[in-house]
Amino acid sequence: MLHAKIGRYIAQYEYNIEDEDILNAISYHTTGRADMSKLEMIICLADYIEENRKFEGVEKIRQLSYIDLYYALYYALNNTMIHLASENDLIHQDTLNARNFLLKNCKKHLEEVKHPHIKKIIQD
Repeated sequence: MLHAKIGRYIAQYEYNIEDEDILNAISYHTTGRADMSKLEMIICLADYIEENRKFEGVEKIRQLSYIDLYYALYYALNNTMIHLASENDLIHQDTLNARNFLLKNCKKHLEEVKHPHIKKIIQD
């Protein structure tokens, strides 16, 4: 996770990036955070599902990412927390906050997602 903070520093001070949305997307791409912008969500999810990732559940999340950004990210954050808990590892507070924010503020959206493929993907 340190690389995210260093990446932000390099972008800001070596490449003179001033756009806070871009800087936040770099800072939080590994953990997420509450109230992410759409750019932050896309970068976070893209990092999570990049082609070299081979963990359990990544294929489902890749499929979900083509259907609904919010649902895919919510599912990814849940998957991360389940994995970390099963390994008796710490869950970063930003990850927990990101997941809870999505659940609280996008609950209606998450419940209303009626795309026929979502149910099939998560049940397979």
